[in-house]
Amino acid sequence: MRIVCRGNTTAIHTHYELAVLGPSPFRMVLAPQRFWAPVVGGPEELQPVFEHEHLAVSPSGTRVGVRREDGGLSVIDVGTQVASRSTAHALTFMTDEVLLSLRPTDGMEPTLALHRGRHGAIPEQIALPDAIAVAWPDGEGRLWESDVPTASGTLTRDAAMFSNDHGHMVVDSEAGLIIRVGAADVEPTVHRVPSEGPHSAVTLTAYATAHGFLVAYSGGRGAGVVNHFAVNGRHLGTIAVSGNVSDICVVGFSAIFMRERADCSGDLELVIASLPALTIKEVVPTNVSPYQGYPGLDAREGGREVWVGNGVRAQTLVRSSRGWDARAVDLNLPLVTPSFVSARDASVTPAIADARPSAIGRDVVHPKFGVGRVVAQDGTGENAKLRIEFVDGVRTLLAKFVHDR
Repeated sequence: MRIVCRGNTTAIHTHYELAVLGPSPFRMVLAPQRFWAPVVGGPEELQPVFEHEHLAVSPSGTRVGVRREDGGLSVIDVGTQVASRSTAHALTFMTDEVLLSLRPTDGMEPTLALHRGRHGAIPEQIALPDAIAVAWPDGEGRLWESDVPTASGTLTRDAAMFSNDHGHMVVDSEAGLIIRVGAADVEPTVHRVPSEGPHSAVTLTAYATAHGFLVAYSGGRGAGVVNHFAVNGRHLGTIAVSGNVSDICVVGFSAIFMRERADCSGDLELVIASLPALTIKEVVPTNVSPYQGYPGLDAREGGREVWVGNGVRAQTLVRSSRGWDARAVDLNLPLVTPSFVSARDASVTPAIADARPSAIGRDVVHPKFGVGRVVAQDGTGENAKLRIEFVDGVRTLLAKFVHDR
């Protein structure tokens, strides 16, 4: 399961369906359910279709990128439930309109390159600097296969993408490459980390932080580990992981994730650690099990509401005066069948200043600054300069970086 919370939208990718919770909740089928019997003649059980689901949500929560059963990606408009297909191998959202994507390079080798551009338009390839080897730690930080050398090379089809409010990460478990992409005008950083190479059972994930990035190793033959590195590759902190680990949510200066409990119960526990040193502040037992596939996690309300799940069941853990209250999430939402349009047609959305002669007086939303009101406008179209009054002050932004509330 993958869970992503953005804006007023929470998107949940189960083994078979996409569930979108927000102002107009709905679900859509991504793959038919499959069943199998572990024992001949025994009861049938659901068989996962997606081993590690791909899910991305735009900053305002108005668009969702998801992988279909055939392996292709679709971008879905949350408001209209209109979908359009993408030719990218993986994608995430830099803004509501601009995608960061991995696409095949020219040539015979199955390698990928990083691109940036609007959905439906020809993206530009992003030049990457030389990779820097991280300062892999001694001691506990070397619990994961300490004798495995650091790999290097180009991005392979094993690469995946993870995004949060601090930036975007590209992770290639096979090549041992980690790419951190921040704001559009900041050069990406590339790091090499230890890797078992092709056909490894070890899963690598990475998440941007205010200091640099977290890298999690889980699965495979050895113990897992979560390490925190600065942008220059310096090691900042470590937490040991036994078995599986969920996605990691970075909220302010805290990292929130689930790991398998040491009591061999088979359940996962919620871990809240402070950054940058990854000092554990709180551990909360849960009834989430890793046996139904990859566990999903994200958080809202500054980490006070944590969404967790696995298989086809999800719940929220809400902090209260009594501790943490678990509440089941109803995923039996209205079922919709999306209509498909071309990516080019899906990208034709009227800029805020195109819809009316003037945007002055209109409430708009920016993924970082929140809700604001337009007080002045210079020009028309998506490149119009808008002076917008936000809670923390007045800012001048291009119209293409905000949308109507």
